[in-house]
Amino acid sequence: MKIVTAVAIALALLLIVFLLLQNGDEGLGKPAETGAYIAPTVVAKPTGGSAAYQDGRTIKTVQFYEGQLPRTEPARFYRYELPMIDLGGSQAVGCNQEIERRYGALIRQSVAAIEQYELPVLEKLTYSSFQQAGILTLRVDRLDTDGASASVYYTVAAETGGPVSVEELFAAAGLTGTPLEVLEEAVTSLFTRYYGPMNESNSAYTTALFCTQNALESLTATRMHLTERGTLLVAVELYDPAGGSGYVELELPGSEGS
Repeated sequence: MKIVTAVAIALALLLIVFLLLQNGDEGLGKPAETGAYIAPTVVAKPTGGSAAYQDGRTIKTVQFYEGQLPRTEPARFYRYELPMIDLGGSQAVGCNQEIERRYGALIRQSVAAIEQYELPVLEKLTYSSFQQAGILTLRVDRLDTDGASASVYYTVAAETGGPVSVEELFAAAGLTGTPLEVLEEAVTSLFTRYYGPMNESNSAYTTALFCTQNALESLTATRMHLTERGTLLVAVELYDPAGGSGYVELELPGSEGS
């Protein structure tokens, strides 16, 4: 019984210490999200935190860090901007969850590495956004310290944050005709540019073309996005007559925006 009581007391003391430490962190507050000073010869610790600021659009920056990357000569600088769509619609909520899942932990891991004066995986995470015909497009750009880069686009209704249909994207790009017909024509033209003119006697060719066209029937708005010029880009799966397949970004001809 005495052992059990001693253990209980020890656990209670540990809990009190933990709570005091937590309160102490809150009392210190978090650094401002802007205004970091970058010394030319000193590795600056990350400045920033989770305090959001409104950038004048429907996008908020909810995390911001910048400074000099450690162990780089000549000096290289990092910049991390984690965006969130400031709309309540289901599509916006889903996009925000994916952005946090895709980039949130990556930023935190990179900041932790910098604080230990280690080279992080992430060098830059930035974003841009624009609106076309009532559709909001958010682009997130990632650059790693090894030179690898990638961009991800998120599309929502600009007023509500709701989902955007394929038909709405085509209309916003000024495209006429049904989406499937437009896509089939564009993809067939793309296929011939890659693999040569139609050859009905070549079963591998016709099979690959059929599979490429057939994949269009399940194409959703998540594989399309508008550009700032108002054109529509579509990621299509292109089947190779020699075997295998890969995604190609196709800019639909004649799309000019509305």
